[in-house]
Amino acid sequence: MIASQVATLAVRLSTEGLGEEARAAATAALEACQPRDGTACGGDAVVDAAIRDAAFGADAGSADPLTRALRYAADAPCDARWQWRVVAAALAGQPGGDRAAEAALIGAEVAHRLAMALDGPVSSAWDAPGRVGVIGAAVAAGLAGGADAGQLASAVAISASLTSGHQVHAGTPLGRLHPGFAAAAGVLAASLGRRGVTGSPTAVEGPRGLFHAYGERDAAAGLLDGFGTTWHVLDSRPATAAWERPAEPADRDGEDDLTDQLAHFASALRLDDLPEPVRHAGRRTLANVVGLAVDAAGHPAVELVAATLRDLDLYGTTAVLGRAEPVSPYAAALLMGYAMHVEDFDDTHLRTVLHPGAPAVAAALAAAQVAAAPGVDVLAGVVAGVEVGSRHPVIDAAIAVRAAGLVAADIERVVATVRPVVLEVMGVAEPRDGLQSKFSVYHCFAVGLLDGGAGPAQYSDARATDAAVVDLRRKVEVLTDPQMPKDACRVEVVDRKGVRHLFVVEHATGSVAAPMTDAQLADKFRLLAGPVLGERAEDLWRAVMALDEAERIADLFALAVRP
Repeated sequence: MIASQVATLAVRLSTEGLGEEARAAATAALEACQPRDGTACGGDAVVDAAIRDAAFGADAGSADPLTRALRYAADAPCDARWQWRVVAAALAGQPGGDRAAEAALIGAEVAHRLAMALDGPVSSAWDAPGRVGVIGAAVAAGLAGGADAGQLASAVAISASLTSGHQVHAGTPLGRLHPGFAAAAGVLAASLGRRGVTGSPTAVEGPRGLFHAYGERDAAAGLLDGFGTTWHVLDSRPATAAWERPAEPADRDGEDDLTDQLAHFASALRLDDLPEPVRHAGRRTLANVVGLAVDAAGHPAVELVAATLRDLDLYGTTAVLGRAEPVSPYAAALLMGYAMHVEDFDDTHLRTVLHPGAPAVAAALAAAQVAAAPGVDVLAGVVAGVEVGSRHPVIDAAIAVRAAGLVAADIERVVATVRPVVLEVMGVAEPRDGLQSKFSVYHCFAVGLLDGGAGPAQYSDARATDAAVVDLRRKVEVLTDPQMPKDACRVEVVDRKGVRHLFVVEHATGSVAAPMTDAQLADKFRLLAGPVLGERAEDLWRAVMALDEAERIADLFALAVRP
């Protein structure tokens, strides 16, 4: 587990010290990154405006750690190497006191070694600061903030999910911002880790992890050899990053590229130009995730993130669904998006296994408050970025088994046939808690049959460990068929008399071919928001479904505040 190994080595080295020679070299490298007049890599009007508009805090003058990191990286000298520029900016957002040199050297070395390991044809399309610099920034910020080995391992895992940035932006203002974004993301990861947010312990090297995503599954070999005694990042050989090279001219042949086409589509979209069924689908998407956000606004995991954002001074005037305290626009989008998805009951686009509603709606609601936009613009933004999703067909099959009069005590075994991706995403056979149970097709069948549904109560810690549920889960065998449609499944139930009962779900409830009715969606909304808001849940439902008629969206947030 590379995250844990890196964290253990990093904490030990930071505590023991690095020796005068290494410390002096790190101090010199940090000093070379200090902003000086006339040397800033980012210092032009475009980049300055971008930082002002993208401030993580309430405004451009915000002193929050994320904005400080972004600004420091943009103002650092252009000839500073990217590894040092990223960690120096992270430390500007999270000062390291007398251990800054140690934190910077260890973080820069982690980033450098990862960059050397991820040097194949796939990973080379990603810019080094965004690809691995964010992990080095998380290590540096975590050490500077006093993280222990467990907290730092979590920071590494979290930062592995925050990697981004493509080489195609070489020489552009955005490319110059990559180190700052990496540094800010690293500070956020370190802060989340200190607060107790965790990720997969194999986030770096595991299946579907960082190395896998970048096409370098064997990159772990020798990654940490000599770590702490051999400092590759102090080698004089440069490590090139995209923002250091001139931009390549785009060859458009008089036509807009795909990026422009998407931008033009989204910016030109007007709700009045869309057919009513499309507008209604947008309202349904809003209602779905707004109900989820209200239900989960006080969820322990959401409270952890909220506490982290307070640690980072991300205050402001932007409202958050279900919460009383306003925050910055960035923090509002993050909190609402997290709350909308934390229970994993939001919409799913089956072709991509994507949950589009939460990020689109959260961002639209936060941005609309900044722009004082009317409800019609919010709905247009949601429609531009969202497709309505579905629930899993195995749940529908289990409910059909229940409706046929079969009970768990009469069942000898169950054979469910699904598409292979189901086991890749939902293959947890023995979930230990409610969170894991959401990724268990076995659990989905068990609660569908026993409870006749699959709401938040069915994916609680108590239900995940209930003896009757566990017993039924263990009777379920799952087979895969590549020809099975994504929204379909076939379930064969063998009872204790040996009789076989076949159930086929051709289209899952909520899919395009079998959409939830408005009544079903309203019932889901009430199930989520009712226990929190009481009678106000009905008012909120009506407000969401009529949002495109609202001149201002403030009333929506007022109705959603938990009493």
